[in-house]
Amino acid sequence: MSQYKFRSGSFREDSRDRFYRDLEDKLATAQRTRNKTQVKTIHAKIANRRKDVLHKSSHTLVNRCSEVYMDNISHLKPVKTTMAKSVLDAS
Repeated sequence: MSQYKFRSGSFREDSRDRFYRDLEDKLATAQRTRNKTQVKTIHAKIANRRKDVLHKSSHTLVNRCSEVYMDNISHLKPVKTTMAKSVLDAS
């Protein structure tokens, strides 16, 4: 019997975790009007919100578990598929 206890983290996907989706309509409108500065701003907001959610969830995971092990998985290949938005959301 091992002296270590393994746990796995999970991220649930519900409406509270997808609060940045409200910017999709604004982004689509800005892209149609070809307003480059507004598109850049909206993309930056979406990226910052994703980073914030990932930081908060990883921080709570580290606080809850005594040890966390990570694997080196390439994230670039799934991002280039049609499921890119879902892959980036799950990060």
